[in-house]
Parts: sequence; structure tokens; C-alpha cells
Amino acid sequence: MKSLASYLLFAAVFFIIGYQYAIYKTSSQQLESLKERHITSSENILNPSERVDTANNDQHQKVDLAGSYSQTKNKARQNNTKEMLNMNQRNDIDTMFEDYIRFKSALTTNQLDSKQSKTELRARYDKIREAIAQQPSMTYALAESLLAFDANSAEFFTLLSLIKSAGDENADAAIEQAIEQFSGLSDENSKNATVSLLHSKTSGKLAQHHINSLVDISLSPQTKLNTQLNALDLLQTNHLTHHERKQITEGLNTRLLNAKHVDEEALILAQLIRLSKNAEKSSLLANLLSPNTSDSLRISALNSVGELEPYYRNTLRSELASIAENPDDELKLQARELLQHEFETTD
Repeated sequence: MKSLASYLLFAAVFFIIGYQYAIYKTSSQQLESLKERHITSSENILNPSERVDTANNDQHQKVDLAGSYSQTKNKARQNNTKEMLNMNQRNDIDTMFEDYIRFKSALTTNQLDSKQSKTELRARYDKIREAIAQQPSMTYALAESLLAFDANSAEFFTLLSLIKSAGDENADAAIEQAIEQFSGLSDENSKNATVSLLHSKTSGKLAQHHINSLVDISLSPQTKLNTQLNALDLLQTNHLTHHERKQITEGLNTRLLNAKHVDEEALILAQLIRLSKNAEKSSLLANLLSPNTSDSLRISALNSVGELEPYYRNTLRSELASIAENPDDELKLQARELLQHEFETTD
């Protein structure tokens, strides 16, 4: 009995000690957890800058995005302001030119030719020039206005004159813009305008796309004669391929035979002589000097003989002698003069 009691007492003591140890262990773990939470909390309290910096970084990123958007808006506003400025300039220059045209039209309609009227018209023109001098970019608005007028009209050439008053660089830039406007159009007025504008460029240099446009205009059978001749004036023989030159000269030959006026004949023949090879030139003139040809064409041919090189000029000696020796030929005096002054003497 005594041993059983001792055993029970020992078990009870062991249980109590185990229980207290368990409580102690649990308390220690809880305390450790509390300490960890306290340390984390303390770090957050003692180092608030780290959290603030993180927040500031996020906020800074948002500010940057907002700033970028704001800058974009400001740029757009600046661009819109610039566009509005250009629009205001365009409206100003358009208004001034319309006023000039309206006043000039009134003078013509009412047949006013007084010194005062001309002075007032000139004042309107000078006002536009002064505006261009202060703001050369206004020439671009004038270049756009060229589309509204016939290329042969006084208004077109007045606009062109005003554009050129802006100085070579500004004028050429505006003229180039106008050429681009007309380049996509195939009507006769656009062709004529393109050629006139290219004649007006102060630089005198033709880009390849200009040459291509001039060749296309010159080759087209629908192009009017004056436009074609003006286009050819800008082209050099080295701008043309053999095939292009052949096509153009064949077309000019047809137009020469169908020319309505002496002046037309002279202009066409001048281009034919310029674009033809030496042998072609002498052969062409020999045919035109025939008695079966009209006197106007024969006169044009006689006037072109002096443009031949001496060798090819001498190949026409017999034709000229035949004319000079014919008492009934009305061109005998011109032929004799050519034989006397334009030909090399041979033994």
C-alpha cells in the first residue's frame, strides 16, 4: 500500500510538472510571437521613411505619367495655337487678296482709269507685299490660292508675283508646294500651271520628278501646243531618252504641218531643230525648203539654217542655190543673203 501511494504521488507530481512545462512553452511561443510582431511594428514606427519613400515612388510614377499627359496636352495646345496662327494668317492674306481682286474688278467693270484709282489699287498690292515681308510663311496660303485661278489669268500671275516677292528661298518653297498641288491633276490648266510654276522657280534646278512631269506633259497628245512648247523650253536633250525624243519630234512634225499661224510654225520648228540630231535637222530643213511647202514654213526654215553646224549647213547649199537662182521665187533674196553670209566658201 505504501508503495502504491508513493507511486501515485510520484505520478501526480510528474503530471503537474509536465503541465506547467507545457504552459511555460506555450507562453514562451506566444511571447516570442508577440515580440516578433512588436519588432515589426516598431520597425514600421521607427522607420516610417521607408514606407513613405515607397508610397512616394508610386506617387512619383503617377505624377510623371500625369506630367507626360499634361505635356502632351500642352504640346497639342501649342500645335493648335500654331495652326490657329497659320489659319489667322491665311485668313488675313486671303482677305487682303480678295480685297485687291474685288477693287481691281470694280475698276475694270466701271472702266475707272484715274490716277487715284491706280494708286489705291497699288496700295492694296503693296499692303499684301508688306504682310509677306513681315511673315514670309504667308506665301504658302497664296500658293494654295493658285488652285482657284486659271493658269493664264491675271490673278494667277499676280499671286505668283506676290509669292516671288518673299525672296528666293521662301518663294521656291511655296512654288514647290503649289507644284505638288497641281501634280496629281491631269487637266490642261494643271499642266499649264505646273509648267508656269517651274518657269518661275528662281533656282533654275529641276529635280527628277519635275523632269518626269515635263516629259509626260510634252509626250501627251492632249497637251495644248503652248503648254507643250513651254514644257520643252525647260527640258534639255539629255533629259530625254532616245524613244522619248523620237516621240516628241514626230508629234511636233505633225503639229508643224497643222500649224495655224506663222508664229506657231516658227516656235514649233525651233523646238524641232533643237531636239533633232544634226543629220535630222538638215533633212528636215531640206524638205521644208521645197517649193511645195508654204512660204511661211519656208521662211521659218530659212531662218533656222544658221543654227546648223557648218558641215550640215553646207548640205543645204543646193536647195538654197535653187531658190536664189529662181527669179519667180519670192524667197530668192533671203536665200542669196544666206549663201553670202552663212556659208563657208569652197573652191
